[in-house]
Amino acid sequence: MVRRALYTHNQHLQFGYISETEEYIPQGLFYVSSGDTDKPCMSPLFESMRAAKLIAERYSSETLWLCLSGGVDSECMALSFLYAGVPFKVAICRFPENLNAFDIQYALSFCRKHSLDYQIFDLDILQFYQSEKHIDLCRQYRCNSPQLTAHIEFLKMIPGVPICPWGPPEVRISPSGQLGLSMPTDRYFAFDRYFEDSGHEGVYFFFLYTPELIKAFINLPVYLDCFSLDFDLTWLNRNHQKYAFKVQVFSEAGFLFTPRPDKWTGFEEIKQYFARKHNCWDRPIYEELFRRPLQDIYPDPSDVIVGLPVGFAPYLTANEAVSDD
Repeated sequence: MVRRALYTHNQHLQFGYISETEEYIPQGLFYVSSGDTDKPCMSPLFESMRAAKLIAERYSSETLWLCLSGGVDSECMALSFLYAGVPFKVAICRFPENLNAFDIQYALSFCRKHSLDYQIFDLDILQFYQSEKHIDLCRQYRCNSPQLTAHIEFLKMIPGVPICPWGPPEVRISPSGQLGLSMPTDRYFAFDRYFEDSGHEGVYFFFLYTPELIKAFINLPVYLDCFSLDFDLTWLNRNHQKYAFKVQVFSEAGFLFTPRPDKWTGFEEIKQYFARKHNCWDRPIYEELFRRPLQDIYPDPSDVIVGLPVGFAPYLTANEAVSDD
């Protein structure tokens, strides 16, 4: 049953399983679509600043908390608010035993550079998993990712309106070899369900907040190049090059940010911690312990259809899109 994402501008983003009556279908077909633009589309940087202002208008009586990790998406989201002159505070999630120190160092450095008001929220990620809180949150919000359930727990600590930096669509290749644009799948809309159920409103998909922002990004030259006839598709399957693609996207968009050596999730050291604890190096023990039980509860969709308005991206044919899995 397709519904609107309440915490995007004018609820433009739509998502849900292809069904007239069912909210969830195990291994069903999932649909995500952007609304159409209602104004001429400007540059990605301009539209990012506009999104920041629209969020500030929507929550004019509350404090905005930008959730920053060490990623490029985080920094560019914060720059959008800085460029727009929108006041905010910064929330940074810290794990025990320096398990994500390598990641949040960039967020801390950014805050000091720009003299930003920030607060560190301590999340005992080891106790979180050992107490099976991730399973509780999975059942409550239909989220089958152990990392994302930890993100929900982090958001619960924030006293104001949390804003999170989901990046612009990426170019992906589906298992069938189809080239298209990625959008969030069902597990990410757990944040929409959390915001609605708890009454603790926020924004999880910052760079998808308006149709104009999506359209501005996906018409950058780097996207057009990917769909050219002579583009090397194997380039997209290499993790380092996926990160290089993101860096190029934000560079072409006009953001002045600090590049990182590579893409991180902030959970790399946690995975190493459990590998050491169980002396298990020949298989992904973290995934077995914490992801597999969640995916047994809520299996992933069998496929994802991404819808875009006509003319949004002229290089795409109908349904030429893939999910972000």
